[in-house]
Amino acid sequence: MIQPWRTAHVIYRLWKFTLTFGGQNILLMKLDFLLSNPDEIKVLVKPMGYCIVSCKITNDEEPVGFMYREHTDENEDCGWRFLSGTETDDYLENEENSRVLDVNIVANLDPAIVPYLKSRFGAELERNSNGDTITFE
Repeated sequence: MIQPWRTAHVIYRLWKFTLTFGGQNILLMKLDFLLSNPDEIKVLVKPMGYCIVSCKITNDEEPVGFMYREHTDENEDCGWRFLSGTETDDYLENEENSRVLDVNIVANLDPAIVPYLKSRFGAELERNSNGDTITFE
């Protein structure tokens, strides 16, 4: 059985470490609300570690448009990377434009990703032009 308090603890630890800038929370309401109210976080996926997500998704509340999974050397990093698809190369090169989050938090922001989270390492998926389906590239 999934233990929500464990997920909340990991989320809090990652949030405290990575989601503040100059002592201020820089995320918008939906993510800020979830992080401030761990009881509101739905357990949509079993704990699988952290991922890297674009601030276009967290700050600008854009949906996940592109997701890929890469091999990593970190045990806690599940390898998932989430982008909206609207990022420029310059945007992606700036480390302040991405966040480290528990995968379940990203699933709460965009539940459409949930069926694909068990995909193999090396998987690349993209949301179709209608915005309603995610498919393998």
